[in-house]
Amino acid sequence: MTSAFGGQRSIQLSYGCGWAGARSLPERRSAGKRADRRWRFGITQNFQVSDNISLIVQLQRDIVSSNLPLYAYTSNSVLIGPQIRF
Repeated sequence: MTSAFGGQRSIQLSYGCGWAGARSLPERRSAGKRADRRWRFGITQNFQVSDNISLIVQLQRDIVSSNLPLYAYTSNSVLIGPQIRF
């Protein structure tokens, strides 16, 4: 593929899933065990500007589900930066 900068571009997709469990601290009133599940999805695009310089754009979404609402969240990230090869 050719990018708007005239060089090559590449796209990478990524995903992951993880589980974790921890016992509640004794001073906490929540009974039982903490159980978390984490999902991560991402896409990375590489725009080649010249032979040794590229612009990297990454979009990522993290979703953490937990049986304790305090630990559940969703996070979206956008990362943009140069990559210099020498």
